[in-house]
Amino acid sequence: MNDFGMTPERIKQIRAKYKLTQEKMARLINVAHLTYVRWETGRNVPLPVFRDKLKELEQDFHQS
Repeated sequence: MNDFGMTPERIKQIRAKYKLTQEKMARLINVAHLTYVRWETGRNVPLPVFRDKLKELEQDFHQS
């Protein structure tokens, strides 16, 4: 796990739970498609504001 608690595998799992494409997930959290792809491949890590959005999506899924 990286220092930010949001591994590429975890990011993929969140998207998979919602059954979204990478492009649709990127739009949902308001980032460029390429940026999102880089998170899932581990080339970049999300900024704190986007990590928070991903965590919110993960929590929302568990509550529904």
